[in-house]
Amino acid sequence: RTVALGFHNFHDTYRAFALPRAASAANTPSGRRPASGVAPTGLSWRVHLLPFVEQQPLYNQFHLDEPWDSPHNRELIARMPEIYRAPGSAAAPGRTNYLGVRGEDKMFVAPQASGRQPQGIRLRDVTDGTSNTLMVVEASDESAVEWTRPADFEPDMADLTAGLAGLRPGIFQASFVDGSVRVISVNIDPEMLRRLFVRNDGKIVTID
Repeated sequence: RTVALGFHNFHDTYRAFALPRAASAANTPSGRRPASGVAPTGLSWRVHLLPFVEQQPLYNQFHLDEPWDSPHNRELIARMPEIYRAPGSAAAPGRTNYLGVRGEDKMFVAPQASGRQPQGIRLRDVTDGTSNTLMVVEASDESAVEWTRPADFEPDMADLTAGLAGLRPGIFQASFVDGSVRVISVNIDPEMLRRLFVRNDGKIVTID
């Protein structure tokens, strides 16, 4: 739930969810400014969310103009905050089970240029309703990634629970756009799960 609330604090500030803003020499530890209007995409949303989950000192240590696996940034993988560690996970240190739902009609998309700043998904873009749309899933240990790596969960439309089942018998946890965290059965109707992944198809969602 801390992560979900962090997203809303981020949205309050930037009017978009988990959108890395262009770094400047003033807030980039290495002091190098990226190209004008270009957002640093080499680090995950989990890194850019740090100031909104009471982890500003750790955020300040990242070189925002470098990729997640640069020599400097790789050293910070071992400092993954506990909020990104799933209870009961046996994933390797520095790997997280918490992945954003990524895809063209999902909550995590490549930022689109609009003026001088890229634009991410906004609340008004979630036309199916914030309580009917998944934002972050708790994936299996096999799907866990380095928390700083810009990798997320891209649903396999032929097997929608692939990569989700395993951490908890018969269920997986997920955060909705409204900030709530719910348990979802791996036996959920595939069509209903597809609707939960999509933010704007206008179809009715019901969860047992």
